[in-house]
Amino acid sequence: MKKVYELVVGDWSFDGHNRIDKVIVEVKSELPLEEAYDKAVKILGFDLIKEYCYEYEDRTIPEHIWNSLIGEENPDSEDGKVNVWESKEWSELYLNFCKAADPTMTWKYPKMSQVTIGGYGLFSN
Repeated sequence: MKKVYELVVGDWSFDGHNRIDKVIVEVKSELPLEEAYDKAVKILGFDLIKEYCYEYEDRTIPEHIWNSLIGEENPDSEDGKVNVWESKEWSELYLNFCKAADPTMTWKYPKMSQVTIGGYGLFSN
């Protein structure tokens, strides 16, 4: 099944620094993404979302986690840790994590067209 997701990276609850980034991804999988994630937690024995890049300004993951999920070494690793600087990098980690539950899963980042539709006044104080 193919489905387009909007992956929300950052302070999704807006209870801290109030910064988010959204990554649009088209996923082909036998499982819904949320279900694949939950199964992957059991398969891999750790919870990517709850254990890494969870606290404010915490942008590192262990190098072995990066290597196992991405499948290659990160040239910017230092002292056994990798800095995750981009929302798309985090999305790749997340999707590769989910792939543990559905090895046939594939994804792509579609080009999106942006249309400005006004509404400036909606965000006034």
